[in-house]
Amino acid sequence: MRDTRLIISLLITIIIFSIAAGYTAGFFIYRDYKEKTVYFDRQNQISIGKFEALDENLKGLYTTLENVKDENKIRKKELFAKIEAIKENIKDWERGYSGALLELRETVEELKIDRLTRMVENLQGEINEFKLKVQDLDLKLDEAKKAKSIDKEETMGVDLGKISVGAQEKVKREQ
Repeated sequence: MRDTRLIISLLITIIIFSIAAGYTAGFFIYRDYKEKTVYFDRQNQISIGKFEALDENLKGLYTTLENVKDENKIRKKELFAKIEAIKENIKDWERGYSGALLELRETVEELKIDRLTRMVENLQGEINEFKLKVQDLDLKLDEAKKAKSIDKEETMGVDLGKISVGAQEKVKREQ
């Protein structure tokens, strides 16, 4: 029995020792776990802080992009309004140009008619002068025929005058 008691005492000591070693190992493992948990909590808080800052930055960036987008829409509208105004100005200039061109054409046509009218009047005047000279020549020829028939033997000189229509045209053109 003694052996039994010794064995039992030894067993009880081993069990107590095992329990004490288990508690001691558990304590160190728990302390290590706590330290690592605290460390990971701190890292988690730091990461959460960084993600919150990143989230704030992203929100700010999104807001800035929205503002820029809105400003660009406003600028785009302003530019389109300016382009439309320029188009209207161009259309007005085109209408004015077309009107001025039409007036110019009408003026040119009027001037051509006036010029042609003057040319026709000048030609008419020259034709009238030519007719007068032809009539004058006919009269002088009739006088010459009469004079010839009256006195066939005696030849009278007949002044036919200067007939040169071409010379008068040259003189009128030089004027």
